[in-house]
Amino acid sequence: MFPGLKTDSLALYRLFGAPYTFSIPSYQRNYAWTTREVGQLLDDITSAAGIEDAQAASPGYFLGTVLLLDHAIDVDDPQAERMFDIVDGQQRLMTVLLLAGVLEVAVEHPGLRLQLREMIEAGTSHGTGDRRCRLVPRDDERCFVASYLLAPGPKPCASDIDCDHDDGPLRAAFDYLRQEISAIAVADRETLARYLIECCHVVIIVTRDIDRAHLLFTVLNDRGRPLQRKDILKAEVLQHVPPAETPAALARWENAQSKLGNDFDSLFSHIKTIHAGGRPQIISAVRALIQARGCEAFLSEILTPMADAFGLVRRFGEFAERAAAHPQLAVSLTALNRFSHADWVPPAMLAMTRFEADPVGTARTVMEIERLMFLLKLLAMSGGKRQRRAGHVVQALSHGAPQDIEAAFAITKEEARAAKFHLRDIHRRNPSLAKLILMRIEDELCSRPLLLSTSELSVEHVLPQRPQPSSGWRKTFTDGEREQFTNSLGNLLLVPPKVNERLKNKEFGEKRQLLREIAAVNDGGLMLNRDVLGKDAWTRAEIIEREAQMIDILSRLWRLDPAQQRG
Repeated sequence: MFPGLKTDSLALYRLFGAPYTFSIPSYQRNYAWTTREVGQLLDDITSAAGIEDAQAASPGYFLGTVLLLDHAIDVDDPQAERMFDIVDGQQRLMTVLLLAGVLEVAVEHPGLRLQLREMIEAGTSHGTGDRRCRLVPRDDERCFVASYLLAPGPKPCASDIDCDHDDGPLRAAFDYLRQEISAIAVADRETLARYLIECCHVVIIVTRDIDRAHLLFTVLNDRGRPLQRKDILKAEVLQHVPPAETPAALARWENAQSKLGNDFDSLFSHIKTIHAGGRPQIISAVRALIQARGCEAFLSEILTPMADAFGLVRRFGEFAERAAAHPQLAVSLTALNRFSHADWVPPAMLAMTRFEADPVGTARTVMEIERLMFLLKLLAMSGGKRQRRAGHVVQALSHGAPQDIEAAFAITKEEARAAKFHLRDIHRRNPSLAKLILMRIEDELCSRPLLLSTSELSVEHVLPQRPQPSSGWRKTFTDGEREQFTNSLGNLLLVPPKVNERLKNKEFGEKRQLLREIAAVNDGGLMLNRDVLGKDAWTRAEIIEREAQMIDILSRLWRLDPAQQRG
C-alpha cells in the first residue's frame, strides 16, 4: 500500500459538505453520461430507497470508489476550505449533483431544501459575490451549472438554454431527471432526497501524487476483471453439480453466455423479475431459485430458455431473413431496444419464449408491450410505477387467463386522452422521448425498423428555437406563436447531429435546399422528412397539418381513441 494513502467511507452529505470542494482537472473529458446511465443510477437509488416498494428498501447504497488528488501540502486549520481534483468518479458525482438540483426544486420540506442546497453550493466567490458550486465544472460547462444548479427557483427546459458551450449531455441528463422526479409523489420525493443525502455513500481514496493517482486510476479501471454476478452464480451452480455432470452443466452455462455476450450478466436481473417475484437482491433471489429448483432444472428450465428469449429480444432485427418474415415483430423489438430503461425486457422475454410455437401471437403480445411502454413514458410515470405495471404484465403472461392479460395491458380513457394531449408538445416535455417517437413514426412510414441508433440522429426544429432578431422567422411567427409551435410534433425532423449543426437558425428556403441535397445522396433520406421538403413555405398551417398527420399515425398504432379504452 502506498505510504500516506488515505481512504474513507463517506455519506454524500459529508462528501459534499464544508470544507470540501472539488474540481474537474483539464485532462478530464466533459460530462458524457447518456440518459441510459443516468436512468440506471436513478433506478438503482430509487429502488434502494424503497420508492414504490418500501419492503425492498436497502439500508444504504454504495456509489463506488472515488479517487481524489489533494494538492495541499500542509493544512493547519481543519475548517479551511479544501479543494480536491477528481481523478476518477466525475460522471457519478456530477450526476448526483444534478439529482440534488432537481430534488431541491421538487421537494417542499424547507430543511431538505437547505441540505440539498448545501450539497450543491459552496458559498460565494470572494470579491465578486458569485455563487460557487461545490463541484467546480470545466469552463465549457459553467454556463449550465450557473443556470441550472446555482440559480435558485424553478428552471426552464434545459434543452432551451441559450448557451454555445458543449454541455448537451448535461442538459439531457437534467431534463431526464426532472421528468422522472416529477412523476414521483411529493412524499416519495422527500424520502428519496433524505436517502440520497444520508444513505448513499462512496469510498474515497486520496493521494497527493499525480503519478500515484494515475497508477491508481489504471488499477481501478484496467487491471483485472471485477467479480460480476454471473461469476458468483456460476460458482453457486457448479458447486452443487455432481462431478460426472459438471462438463455438461458447464457447457450449458457457457452456451448461454456465448449467445448473449455482454448482455449475459443482466440476464439474471430479468430472471429474478420473472421467476423470483419481489425479492430485492438479484444474487440472493437467483441463488434461492437455484436451491429451490435444483441445478439441473435451473439450467434446463430457466437459464437456457431465458437466454434464448433474451437473445431474440436483443438481436431479432440482426437476422434479416427472420426480420423479413416477421416485420411487425422486428419493428416493435427495435423500438423497445431504443429505450434507456429495461422495464420492458422481462415481459418481452416471456413473450419470446413462445415465438417458435406461436409467432403471430408473440408478435401481437410484443406490440402490446411496446404500446404500453410508450404510453407510460408519455404519461410521465416514474420508473417505479413503470416497473410495477411491467410486473403485472409478467404475472399475467406467466399465470393469467386471457382476460388477465388483457387487463394488464389496458389503459383508461383518461390515460389515452392525456397521452394524446402530451404528444402535441412532447419535445418540451421530454426531448429524449420525442426522438424515440419520431423514430417510431419513421418505422411505421417505412413498414420496417429504422436501423440507425439514437446517437446517430438528432431532433431538428424546422422553425428554430432561437431565431436571430433580424430573421424572417420572427416576421412569419409572433413570439407567442413561436412558443406554441416550435416544440410541436409537426415542427420536428430527424437528421444526423452534424447536419443539425449546419441547419441551426437558417431560413426555411436554405434549410429545405440543404435537406434536399442531403436526401439526394442518401436514397431520398428519411420518409419522416420528405413532406417538409415539398413545402414552399413553413407556416402555422403546415405545422398544424403535419402534427395532425403524425398524431393520427400514433393514434392508430397505439389505439388512442378513447372509444377503444376502458372507462
